[in-house]
Amino acid sequence: MLVKVTEDLVKLVITKPEELEIKELSSGYENEVFIKVMVSSEDYDQVISVISSIKTLVQAASHNDNDKKVKIEVDKF
Repeated sequence: MLVKVTEDLVKLVITKPEELEIKELSSGYENEVFIKVMVSSEDYDQVISVISSIKTLVQAASHNDNDKKVKIEVDKF
């Protein structure tokens, strides 16, 4: 669910949604979610400028997912 929320929010700010890749990776902790976001080089700066807000919204959404701590990393192709 949190990956989908992240995907939906990132798609709102990028110009190449077809190049978006999002993966949930194991953080090693049961109460933590680690989300890796990959975007095109052209979209990277735009995502970085709003990632703090996206993290806040996804963290709020985690309230429905056992209040897991959310970590999001953004990288580019």
